[in-house]
Amino acid sequence: NYTVYWSTDNSSFTAISPDNLTAANVGDGTSVNVSWNAANGVDNYTIYWTDDSSTPIDPSNPSTYDGSTTVTAPTTSATATGLTPGTNYDFTVVATNSAGPSSPATEVNLLTNPGVPTGLTATSPSDSQIDLTWNASTGASSYTVYWTANTGTPINPNDNTTYSGSTTISAPVTSTSLTGLSAGSSYDFVV
Repeated sequence: NYTVYWSTDNSSFTAISPDNLTAANVGDGTSVNVSWNAANGVDNYTIYWTDDSSTPIDPSNPSTYDGSTTVTAPTTSATATGLTPGTNYDFTVVATNSAGPSSPATEVNLLTNPGVPTGLTATSPSDSQIDLTWNASTGASSYTVYWTANTGTPINPNDNTTYSGSTTISAPVTSTSLTGLSAGSSYDFVV
């Protein structure tokens, strides 16, 4: 005969590693939202990140990660901030309870969004041409310029009814000339 004993007191068991870890870009490439499935018996979660994919993240060795942030359970998401736009990052999460930390979850990788272009300027060397220039964005591989003569409607790159034309320029080029525009008309531009 065998006798089996169990306990419903999770405090005597080390937390289980969270699963289904995902990472998603937030905005301008300096932040990433990391989320995971809840694990039972957890007091808090800590996410870790690094831009060095050649070294696995070891939470006990700060030289293996660039940053971390902790949230209290039952929260199952956190935001990594201070990231470099256009850079590959690895992320993991560790669950902790009074018995100690779990093993790190399987790492996920994400390329952060490129930085937002700044300093857009427009000059008109002729009646039907506009020359545009802007500052380079960290991590950009290309730039798309959108324009519209409907200056009362904001340009939304995801809605082609809000712009009348677009062109894509490969980085590192940060300028373009648009020709064939209507003389005497006002235009709005977005990069």
